Amino acid sequence: MNTPKVFISYSHDSRDHADRVLTLADRLREDGIDCILDQYEESPPEGWTMWMDRHIKNDDFVLMICTEKYYRRVMGEEEPGKGLGVKWEGKLIYQHIYRADSINTRFIPVLLAADQVLYIPTPLLDATYYRVDTEAGYETLYRRLTHQLEILKPELGELRKLPPRERKQDFFQPQIMLAKLPTTGKDLFGREKELQMLDDAWNDPHTNILSLVAWGGVGKTALVNEWLNQMEQDNYRGADRVYGWSFYSQGTREDKQASADTFFEDALAWFGYQGEPLKSPWDKGKNLHS
Repeated sequence: MNTPKVFISYSHDSRDHADRVLTLADRLREDGIDCILDQYEESPPEGWTMWMDRHIKNDDFVLMICTEKYYRRVMGEEEPGKGLGVKWEGKLIYQHIYRADSINTRFIPVLLAADQVLYIPTPLLDATYYRVDTEAGYETLYRRLTHQLEILKPELGELRKLPPRERKQDFFQPQIMLAKLPTTGKDLFGREKELQMLDDAWNDPHTNILSLVAWGGVGKTALVNEWLNQMEQDNYRGADRVYGWSFYSQGTREDKQASADTFFEDALAWFGYQGEPLKSPWDKGKNLHS
C-alpha cells in the first residue's frame, strides 16, 4: 500500500480551531499518512504561495476544513485584505476542478462539527464530506485516503438463464354468454356447502352434469349466479366457453310448460353448429354435447 500524501487547507479562525486542525494532522501522520500542514513549516524556501500551489497541485488529496470563515474566503465573500492565504488556495482549487472538466477525486470537504455542513464551498456540495469529530467519521475518511473500502464489491457472476413467462393472449379468453340468466341479488348467505359442491363437481374429471333440484323461489339461480361470479374472478378456471340459460320465463305459470326447443336452437348456434337442421331432441342433445 502506497503512502498517501495529504495537504490540509483551512482558515485560522482561532487558536483553538488551529489546534484542532493540528490534532487531526498529527493523528493522520501517526496512522501512516504523509500529512502536510502549514503549522509544520517555519518558512518554505520557495515562499508560501508557491508552497501552497505545489501541494495543491501534486499531493494525492487536499482536505478542506470547512467553517464559516473558510467558506467566506474560498467563495470570495471576505473583506479585502483578510484571509489572503485561504483566498489563494480557494482560487487554486477552483482552477484544478475547472481544468479537470469538473471531475473531482482529490478535494475532500472535512467537518470538525456537525453544524459546519452549511459551509461546504459550492464546487464541493455534491462531494462526500467527512465528520472527523467522531471516531466513525475519522475511520471513514482514513479508508478514503488509503483506498480501503469498507464494503467490497463481489466478483461478477454468470448471467442466469430464466424460462420465458407463460402467458395467455387476449384471444384465448373464454367466450361468455350469460344474458339468458335472470338477475339476482348481490348477496348470498348460507350457501357455502352448495358452492363447494359446485366447485367439487367442476374439478372432478368424471363429472359432466350436475343437477340442482329444489322448489321454485328457494334461490337456485342466485346460487348459480354467485358461483359464476366466483368463477369469473378466476378467469373461469380454464373454461373455453361459458353458456347460461334459464327456462324460468317459460314455466312459471300452471298453463305453461318449459320447452327445450328454443334452448337447443340458441345453444347449437352459439356453440357453432353449422350442419343440417336437427329434428329429434336426441340428435340435438348429441350434437350439443360433442
